[in-house]
Amino acid sequence: MNFARYWSSIEVRVPARFGKPGAVRVWGASNSDEAAALSAARARAANALAFFAGQTKDYEYDADVIREELVEEFLDDSGERLAVITRNRYGALVLNTERVLFGDIDLPSENFVLRLCNRFGRRARDKQYFLDAMRAFQTAHPQFVLQVYETRAGLRFMVVNCEIRPDGAEVDLLFKELPVDRLYTRLCRSQLCFRARLTPKPWRIGLPRPSARFPFSTPLKQRSFNFWLAQYVAKSRNACAARRLERFGDGVVPAAVQTVLDIHDRYACDEDSSLA
Repeated sequence: MNFARYWSSIEVRVPARFGKPGAVRVWGASNSDEAAALSAARARAANALAFFAGQTKDYEYDADVIREELVEEFLDDSGERLAVITRNRYGALVLNTERVLFGDIDLPSENFVLRLCNRFGRRARDKQYFLDAMRAFQTAHPQFVLQVYETRAGLRFMVVNCEIRPDGAEVDLLFKELPVDRLYTRLCRSQLCFRARLTPKPWRIGLPRPSARFPFSTPLKQRSFNFWLAQYVAKSRNACAARRLERFGDGVVPAAVQTVLDIHDRYACDEDSSLA
């Protein structure tokens, strides 16, 4: 998992585009201090200038560090980082871990094809369809114990009887057979962590996306986001991201996995709230 506590930015002037001069803001990150973050920003600024001047063919922008605010960090009994909670670009809290596998299955939208399947007796790929698929998968692969949740868009599952790394061979099997979104699969590989949204998407509780994104380049943007966040927290009280459904399989849950499971359920689950 690549997250940073300290961020700093530099604005880089770039060649004119469409007849007008332009600029890009380059961010540097560090887990040691602000000076190291500024040094990283300067290095990225030099790299950006070389790219726009045609001196290099590639410019990788913030690909090595996930640009999200680190809200809370959790350590295991040995002091190693087990999970972190971050706030993503549209303001929701996200659980990140490189040791416990999460996967979301989004349902096809209710469209003409689904209605046609229902009319002619073919089984629609609804929540029950994928829930049955998970049950069948676990029966065929009893080495995995699955905790399953309902989400607004579909289902979420978590492997609870063992630790799994994002680059492990098991990931390909699980994500292919249960079909997990391809973009999420690629992100797990590139960012070396699994992610699960813990709080509602703002547009599902009547709010727009925040107008400013972390790290905030000006105090005004910080204040704007803080105002938005207060509204988001208030409106999130009657909504949740997931509900526990079923557990397929039996097995001992390792202590580290149980900790992540408890964190997820504490933040994401509320039986009396609507899914959002």
